[in-house]
Amino acid sequence: MEHDSKEYYENQSEYWFNEASKFVKQRDILIDDNAKLRKERAKLQRKLDDVVSMVNAYVIAAKAYSGESAYNLLENELDRIMEDE
Repeated sequence: MEHDSKEYYENQSEYWFNEASKFVKQRDILIDDNAKLRKERAKLQRKLDDVVSMVNAYVIAAKAYSGESAYNLLENELDRIMEDE
C-alpha cells in the first residue's frame, strides 16, 4: 500500500480513531474509579469522625470522674493522630 493512496489514509484514519477510542474508554473508567474512591473516602472520613467524637466524649466523661492523667495521654495521642490528616 502506497503512502499517497486513499486506502492508506483511510486505514490510518481508522487506526487512529480506534486508538483514540481506547483512550476515551480508559479515561472514562478512570473517572468512574476516581468517583468511587472519593465516595469511599468520604464514607470512611465520616466513620472516623464518629469514632473520634465517641472517644472524645469518653475521655471528657472519664476525666470528669477520675481526673487521671492517663486520659490526658489518650487525648493527646488522639490529637496527634488527627493532625496527620
